[in-house]
Amino acid sequence: MHRRDAYQVPDELMWPRSTGMALAMRSLRDKVRTSRAALKRPSQILILGLMVTSLTGCERARLDREVDRLCAIDGGLKVYETVVLGKENFGPGGELFLQHRFTRRPLGPDYESVMKTEHYVRGNPEFFRFEQKVVRVADGKVLGELVIYSRRGGDMPGPWEESAHTCPDQIPDLDARIFSKGG
Repeated sequence: MHRRDAYQVPDELMWPRSTGMALAMRSLRDKVRTSRAALKRPSQILILGLMVTSLTGCERARLDREVDRLCAIDGGLKVYETVVLGKENFGPGGELFLQHRFTRRPLGPDYESVMKTEHYVRGNPEFFRFEQKVVRVADGKVLGELVIYSRRGGDMPGPWEESAHTCPDQIPDLDARIFSKGG
């Protein structure tokens, strides 16, 4: 008699120990193990997906804090000098420098708008600094500047629009703050 767990099993009820039967049993056992491993894979993929999601959320939050920190240092709008212009520099709806809109210098021959974008992180998410300065050509004096920090993306891929965090929240019109309409 063979001992099986806590009770005795007669020899005639035991599986034959022939080589063919042993191979068949091993094959069956291997198939069961393989199917159990296959069942574990979707859960492993789900866990990996959740880990990636939580890590991208961490990166997005870290970049949002960095946007706020840098914006507090030098972000926003600064006007150093205002300029009063004649009516000929405004369109019927109050648009500034309408006659120069499609030229190389949209602010006219006397003023220049200088823009620069500096990327700190490229890809997804993206983190950058945008700077715009209005300069008087005659003396090179900066009349005003606008600095914007922004984080875009860092979300799970999908059909939805990617999130963004920008500072300042409302982007002011630098030209409208510098140039005003005179008589």
